[in-house]
Amino acid sequence: MNGFMAVMIGLGNQALSRLHSTWDKLPSKYKKLMSEFEAILDPSRNHRAYRLHVATLRPPMIGDRSETLRLGSIRDL
Repeated sequence: MNGFMAVMIGLGNQALSRLHSTWDKLPSKYKKLMSEFEAILDPSRNHRAYRLHVATLRPPMIGDRSETLRLGSIRDL
């Protein structure tokens, strides 16, 4: 999520926000997505929206290493 936050901060840079003709050419689907992301990264109330969003995420599922080794040996047969 830190990379996501860095990209969003970069897109909110003053130099990029002044490119009105470029932003106007952006499809509305992406403008809506950008505003949703900005709402998540709103710093009010100590980044409450971000904390609530992160709390709903599931951790990535990483398989057991022994299972991976076992499946690899079956493929070798």
